Amino acid sequence: MPPKLPFSFLDLVDVEPISIVDVGAAPEKCGPYYQPLVDRGVAHVTGFEPDPRAFAKLQATANEHMRYVQAVVGDGTPGTFYKTTFRYTSSLYEPDLEFLDRFANLSLLSQPMTQNATLTQRLDDLIAASEVDFLQMDVQGGELRVLKGAPRLLSKVLLVVTEVAFVAMYKKQPLFADIDTHMRSAGFSLHRFLEPFSNYLNPVPEGAPPDGASQLLFTNAIYIPSLDAVDRLPVPRLLKLVAILHDCFNSWDLCLHLLDRLAARGTPEPYERYASAVKAALGRA
Repeated sequence: MPPKLPFSFLDLVDVEPISIVDVGAAPEKCGPYYQPLVDRGVAHVTGFEPDPRAFAKLQATANEHMRYVQAVVGDGTPGTFYKTTFRYTSSLYEPDLEFLDRFANLSLLSQPMTQNATLTQRLDDLIAASEVDFLQMDVQGGELRVLKGAPRLLSKVLLVVTEVAFVAMYKKQPLFADIDTHMRSAGFSLHRFLEPFSNYLNPVPEGAPPDGASQLLFTNAIYIPSLDAVDRLPVPRLLKLVAILHDCFNSWDLCLHLLDRLAARGTPEPYERYASAVKAALGRA
C-alpha cells in the first residue's frame, strides 16, 4: 500500500460538489469510503437501503445534502429478498448454506429468517440526474443486477466501488469475473482492490490466528473509466475524480498521472500544486 499522505486535495484545488449514490447504504462503524468527502462538506449523497431498521438509522442522519430511499435496487425484474440472521448477509440471492458450512461461522451468519417477493427498482429510474460522480455498492451478490439497471448512469459515472466475490456464497451469485466483464464492456478499467476478506475452512485448528486464513472470499474493487476516456473529461469532472481518488483512497500516484495529463492539455496549476504537496509529504514520511 502507498504511504498515506496527510493532506486533502480539497486544500489545494477548488472542486465542485461531488454527487454520490450509495446502494446498500446500511451504516457501518467505519463509515463509507466517501466519508472524507462528507466531512469536508462537498458530498451530495443519495442512499438506498432495503432493511427498515438500517433505513431508520440513515433517515436520522439525513439533511439537505444526504437523502435516503428505502428500496431494493436491481435490474427492474422480480426477485426474492432473503433476510438473514445477520443483516449484512441479506441478499436477493439465497445463501448456499451447504457450501458455507465449509467455512468457520459463515453459515451461522447467513441463515435465512424470511424471504419476500419483491420487484427490484432500476437506478436509472430512481436517479433523475444526468451525471453521478461516485457509485458505491454493497448488496451481497446483487451488484451486477444494479449495474444492469443503470446503463445511463454508468455511462457518466467517474468512479465505482463495488463488492466482488471470488467464491459463490449465494446460489447463482455472479462473481468477480462477471462484474469485471460487465465493467470493461461499459468502458471501465480496474484500478485496485480494497481490504480483501479471507476466512478459514473447517476444521479450524486450535490457536489459529485471526488473520491467518488463506481462502480469499470477497473484496471491494475500484473502477474508473479507461485512461483514454479520463483524458477527455472536462476539467471540473477530472478534478472531482482526483479529489475522490486522493481523499478517499490515497491513490496519489494515479492522481499525479491524471493531473500531469491535464497539464499537457493546458491546465498546469493543479499538477504544480499537487506535485509540490506530494513531494513535501513524502519528504516528511
